[in-house]
Formats: sequence, C-alpha cells, structure tokens
Amino acid sequence: VPVSQGTELTINWQNGASPAFANMGGGLGVLAVHDQGNGEYRTYVLQIANSGTGTTVTASSVQTLADHPDSDIKLIKHSGGKVVAMWKENNDGTRSIKTRVGTVSSGDSSVTWGTEQTALSGNYSVRMTEAQTGANGEIIMMYDVSQQNIKYKIGTLSGTSISWGSEQTVIAGSEITNYHSFRDCCWDNSSGRVAIVYSRTNSRIVIA
Repeated sequence: VPVSQGTELTINWQNGASPAFANMGGGLGVLAVHDQGNGEYRTYVLQIANSGTGTTVTASSVQTLADHPDSDIKLIKHSGGKVVAMWKENNDGTRSIKTRVGTVSSGDSSVTWGTEQTALSGNYSVRMTEAQTGANGEIIMMYDVSQQNIKYKIGTLSGTSISWGSEQTVIAGSEITNYHSFRDCCWDNSSGRVAIVYSRTNSRIVIA
C-alpha cells in the first residue's frame, strides 16, 4: 500500500537523546528529549494537520521539563486526558524518580505542567503503566531494587498531582531462580492484569 510521506520537520538543534512520545489522540502528541547540550529534558507539542489526517506536522516552542535529568524519560497519556512524565534525576549525586502531570489540548502551543514531584528516592530502573479501571485509572510505578526484588507503588491522579501509595513487593528475588533485573511492565485491560518482563542470570528474558 503506498504511503504518503510529509516533509521532515526539525524540532531540536541539540543532540536530542532518549526520546519519549505520548500520543494524545486527534493528531496531537507530546515529545520529550534529553537536550544534552543544555543538560535538560525538553518537551514539544506536535500537531498533525487536519486533526491527524494530513502529512504536515507543526511543533510548538520548546519547554523545559526537568533541570537535572539523568536518564530514562517516560511519557504516557492518562485515561483522564492528562500527559504523565516520569524520569530519573541526578541532582549533584542525589538520584531520585520524578514525575510531572500536564494538560494539553488541540491548538495549544505548550503543555501546562503541574509541580515536579518526587515519586521515589534512590537510583532505580523504573517503568510505569496505567491500570485503566475507569475514567481515572491508577498509575503503576514498577522498579528494580538492587537486582534482588521487583517492587511497585500505585499512584492516583488528582488534577496535576499524583498521590502515591506505600511500597509493595511483587517479585522477590529469593522466589525466582536466577532472577537478575527488571525490564518492563504493561497493563492488559482485557484481563485486568499486569505483565512483567525481567531477565535471569542465564541471559533468558521471561514474563510473569
């Protein structure tokens, strides 16, 4: 099937690394990149012409999302219509997991970001997914603790802030033969379950 390709659009003159994208629907998206030249995470609002049916893309002015990023930026569209950002931060050697919740609508030239929040203190490999149990599904933040346990927290959105529950263990290293490290997680809406992908010391990738 022939594909109609539009004109390329340059959105970042810096060395943009670790890109993340949230499809907000209707030809609207939010893009985040690590601007290595300035040591910041930057975000853009992308608009596709004709509500997503055209081939012309426009980008908003750049916004600063985070001042001390380390790595691992993630963006998702929440069922309530918000965009949720999560990243690893390194502020003068103090590492933590940060989140921000934003609002963006068709025609907007920027994201209205809420206050930056600390979701977790420490240096973790972290992923997030949404448990889409209703109009305001919970955010599942899952992470690897010293390559020994996979733990998680549940967050509830209210406006542009997230309230996090207590830390829970979903997989203990002692219970899994040759457990090595957590890789990713994903919510399955049809079954109401979370799939967890991790590796073992024998170089096998497994799913639970």
